[in-house]
Amino acid sequence: MPHQWKQLVAAMNLPALADDPRFSTPRARRDNNEALKAVIEDWLQTFPSRDAAIKALETARIPCAPVLTLHEAIAHPHLRERGTVRRVKDWMIGEFDIPGMPAKFSEWPAAPSLSAALLGEHNEQVLRDLLSMSNSEIAALYDENVLVRDQLLGTDAAKFGDKNEPGASRRSAAEVAK
Repeated sequence: MPHQWKQLVAAMNLPALADDPRFSTPRARRDNNEALKAVIEDWLQTFPSRDAAIKALETARIPCAPVLTLHEAIAHPHLRERGTVRRVKDWMIGEFDIPGMPAKFSEWPAAPSLSAALLGEHNEQVLRDLLSMSNSEIAALYDENVLVRDQLLGTDAAKFGDKNEPGASRRSAAEVAK
């Protein structure tokens, strides 16, 4: 803002601020930040809307942008196009929006799809693949309540790991309710 200070003072129609020692240099503005904040907020409150204030600042060629609400940010076309907001599908609750990766890197392609595992969904795979545990050893950990898993995955320890496909052992909410 150091380069736009005179423009801002003119846009706010407060020429006395330019000569006010509290705001005459960037360091002085920093040291008197609370007083400056009050002056700017009082000026912004004279506008009927956020868009009117932005228009006044843009007319004075002062870089500005609105502070978006959560709902505005989620619906913003630019954020959706960049993948900063992503639409995902959950097998149980349907489609919904989540934050995406805000930083983009040329050598790091974005994941085309995304899903979260249920609690304990990969317990058996990890224990078998990394620790070479047997089905009976894994079942014992469940029996002792060392391991837990989402009810939608079922509770029959003897059948754990029968399917290699992620989510293949998931049961529907109707099946769990029975």
